[in-house]
Amino acid sequence: MNFLDKMLEIAEQEVGCKEIRDTNKSKSGCVEALEKEFYGRVKSDPYCAIFVSVILARTCKAFKVPMPPIKTARAYNILKTARKLSGHFSVHNSPKRGDIFYMPPKHSGSSDAGSGHVGFVNKVLEGRKIETIEANTSFPDRKANGIPKKVRSWNGKFKFIRLDSLAQKKKLFIKPTSALVYTTAGAVAIGSAYAVYKLKKKK
Repeated sequence: MNFLDKMLEIAEQEVGCKEIRDTNKSKSGCVEALEKEFYGRVKSDPYCAIFVSVILARTCKAFKVPMPPIKTARAYNILKTARKLSGHFSVHNSPKRGDIFYMPPKHSGSSDAGSGHVGFVNKVLEGRKIETIEANTSFPDRKANGIPKKVRSWNGKFKFIRLDSLAQKKKLFIKPTSALVYTTAGAVAIGSAYAVYKLKKKK
């Protein structure tokens, strides 16, 4: 499993989390858990960028790789940092699975104010549409806010942040064996052990 597959798997585990009410000031335990993981305490902040940062941090921990310096609670700062860290990220005008999408404020021609919205691209669909996993947004039925999967149409104002330095990392899994294997060199793999031990003959 590569980094992007694991990242989206971890993100999908949070899908379905809903706020208690349609406001950032009254949240469910699953949203508060994200804030505690990010801040060390609960805060009444928008949490789309917190969600992205926490999922990245969890995936980096699973792969035992350093977290890129992109941890932030502000959506635009993710895009701003990605543009500065060209060795880690690249910014594109069209999506790929595993990108972080950045959507600018609806009623502003500029995103310099630090606002906007971010989430993960789970699938690229036909007709300039993407399936996303994102937080601090309404569910498709618009009855609650939280962490849903959504289908969004994207346009030229969207930006897509690619995790270049992490995308190709793979986690290796060694399949255990329950067999006893002897070799001419006197080695044996025992049970589900992953190491090969040399047997020394007693003199």
